[in-house]
Amino acid sequence: MKEIYENKLFTKYPTIFPNGRKVNPRESLLYFGCECESGWFRLIDNLCKQLVKASPNVVADQVKEKFGGLRFYVHGCTAKGNKLIEVAEHKSFRICELCGKRGKLYYQGGWYLVRCAGCKKAIVKEQ
Repeated sequence: MKEIYENKLFTKYPTIFPNGRKVNPRESLLYFGCECESGWFRLIDNLCKQLVKASPNVVADQVKEKFGGLRFYVHGCTAKGNKLIEVAEHKSFRICELCGKRGKLYYQGGWYLVRCAGCKKAIVKEQ
């Protein structure tokens, strides 16, 4: 994720991201930042907004893309918070990771990717 968006999340949700990237990599994989593209910023922002209310003690350990979908790993989460995370992860398979438009899951070059039609065309042209 672009640093500007990552910093917005870290500033807006200090309880979920208490130290941002300033963590020991042995304690939290947020040392590497949000390991996904910026198209999911709104999805993650909305998830965090809901988590603050539903699960006030939740702390993020890692945010990344895996097999084309969002993975949001936490500790200190309530059952309701876990459900919110599950829903957001499910939604990520329909949101282009690059631009945030409606997308679908593709398998290309050994990788699973969620892309809108426009971003997929751009990838095909690059090859």
